Amino acid sequence: MFYGDVLTHTVPGAHWQVIQEDYPLVRVTSKTAVDVVRVAIRRLEAPDPTLVQNYFHLMELVCHEP
Repeated sequence: MFYGDVLTHTVPGAHWQVIQEDYPLVRVTSKTAVDVVRVAIRRLEAPDPTLVQNYFHLMELVCHEP
């Protein structure tokens, strides 16, 4: 959830969205959402990509959306 809070505080317009009971996403744009639960689970399984790498990848996606 920390990663989701970072996104909602640093990406303009990003907000929490519950897609099903007790399962949140962070909606970054109308086309892009981040499954922060999946990111956290993946981080437990493997060291890469780091949260910083995830963040910069997301920022690239957001900057290239029309």
